[in-house]
Amino acid sequence: MTRILIIIALLFATPAWADGNPDVGSETVALMEWLFLALAVGSGLLAGFLKARSSPYLLSALPLFTLTLHQAEEYVLAPALLGPSYHFLNWAFQAGLYVSASSVVWVNSVGIVSTLIIFAFRPASKVFAIVFLFVSATLVANAAFHLGVATLQSNYSPGMVTSLLLYIPLHLKGVSLVLERAQSLRIAGAITIYGFIAHFVTILLVNFL
Repeated sequence: MTRILIIIALLFATPAWADGNPDVGSETVALMEWLFLALAVGSGLLAGFLKARSSPYLLSALPLFTLTLHQAEEYVLAPALLGPSYHFLNWAFQAGLYVSASSVVWVNSVGIVSTLIIFAFRPASKVFAIVFLFVSATLVANAAFHLGVATLQSNYSPGMVTSLLLYIPLHLKGVSLVLERAQSLRIAGAITIYGFIAHFVTILLVNFL
């Protein structure tokens, strides 16, 4: 069964590109691309279901949906629409940054797990607001990277659209939740800074350990 899944993933994976990252088209990256798509669709359906039921857990589902849709943009949608040079790994490689297949697994898995942790807390609680803001801060740190590079290059950065349209509003929602429940702008600012630090420290640890 596993072999069949790998074969199917490779058939529809972004093909290797002469000037790109050699790991593009590998089994690992191909399977992660399918995981991103499946989670984006699944979490989108979950969010729609929770919204239809007016469930407070709709808030819990939003970070997972925005993250996985962002990952799908980076690894699947951008290369499908704009060509293999806009696969995130190829785009980064052209900019002088080699991202290995193992890094794709670890960095993105940490992000996915962090968004799932939010479901462990009651949406009406203060702790939920703090965790929600922290996770959204790690995501908006990634948005700052994409938008900053896109501005410097005057070109599209894979992941830029979801960064602008989803990550930033999600973080603003997190700030509003903390201001509402903790009533402290200082706490909101501190959590945002910690989230930024956590995002970049995680990337450094994965790439250097």
